[in-house]
Parts: sequence; structure tokens; C-alpha cells
Amino acid sequence: MLTIMKTNQLYRIMIAVDKLGNALSGGDHNVTISARLGYMTHHRDMWWAHFVAMIVDLSFFPLEGRGHCLNAWRDLALGTGELIDIRRGSDVGLAIMSLFVLATCPIILAFTLPAGVWKRIR
Repeated sequence: MLTIMKTNQLYRIMIAVDKLGNALSGGDHNVTISARLGYMTHHRDMWWAHFVAMIVDLSFFPLEGRGHCLNAWRDLALGTGELIDIRRGSDVGLAIMSLFVLATCPIILAFTLPAGVWKRIR
């Protein structure tokens, strides 16, 4: 299911919106919010990053299981084979990213929850 989903136009649009949200909040335009949060939870001791990553992880849990943000960061680093510019950003940018996550994760969960149930009953 996830492999099929990754070739889907909707999936590519979701990734583009995710990267836009990251860029608008002071991050690199080629990095998703999930990868940025995965990096921040692994390299920085920020309670805020752990909390926001938990929200994102819960949204993708029905399809991917645990650790979506850390896996996104690892996939990004392994996929490119080069140093990725993952910025912490300003406090204002991090607040914008938090609001973006809080606004979009319920929508994401509305899609991933039924897809995850369908994946298990098939």
C-alpha cells in the first residue's frame, strides 16, 4: 500500500506541501517537516521538538508504525548521501511549523487511519 501510495500524485502533492511548510517556517525547501523534526529529536534536546514529532508520528502510525520522523530524517540522509542543511530556525519559525503541524495532522490522520485499517484487513 505504501509503495503504491508513494507513486501516487496525491502523495507527491502532500510532500510538496510538507516541504513548503518547512520552507515557510525557516527550514530548507528540500526537507520535509518530518525529517527536520527527526533530526531535531536526534541531535538536539528540545522538549518542543519531541512533542511536535510525537504528533506527526501519531498521524502516520496507522500506515508506517513507530518512528516516522526519525525514519524520514534517516531516509533523507541515506538517500542523498550528502550533508543535508537541516536548520533549527528561529523561534518564530518553529512556532509557525508547530501551527502548520497542528493544522495538518488531523487531516493526514483522516487519510492514514482508514488506509491503515484497510491495509490490515486485506
